[in-house]
Amino acid sequence: DNVLTIDVRETGEVLLVEIRDNGKGIKEKRLKEILEELERQEENGQMFGLRSVHTRLRFLHGADYGIELESRSGEGTTIRVRCPNSEGMDAIYV
Repeated sequence: DNVLTIDVRETGEVLLVEIRDNGKGIKEKRLKEILEELERQEENGQMFGLRSVHTRLRFLHGADYGIELESRSGEGTTIRVRCPNSEGMDAIYV
């Protein structure tokens, strides 16, 4: 059975949102392409939404924040979103 898990943790000044699945995963070559696309500055491409969130988090809060992807073919995928954990922060500005 496929399982999707979403965890939200506070670790000091960081709010970590982690989404994991135990699906088929992403092949290494494709994962590398996705990670490269995530770091590009162009506004076109298939990953506009993810790249926009990643870029904005880094621009507003620094290089310690943004989106991380990890996957193994046949084992599943994990996406981590690192945001500032500020008291009184009404929304994550993305």
